[in-house]
Amino acid sequence: MSDKELICVIIDQYGMLQRIKKANGDQMNSELDYELKLIVAKLSSWGVNVEDITLN
Repeated sequence: MSDKELICVIIDQYGMLQRIKKANGDQMNSELDYELKLIVAKLSSWGVNVEDITLN
């Protein structure tokens, strides 16, 4: 798998986790929050600006 393919997979995971977090509403989920932080760190290390793909 190339770096670009891997980045695309991780971006898809990031989007999925953001949608889950939004669907949870105000419910706290520390595991979900931690997974999101890990993905943000990975994408940032590859130069991906996560602010452009963050769900509001």
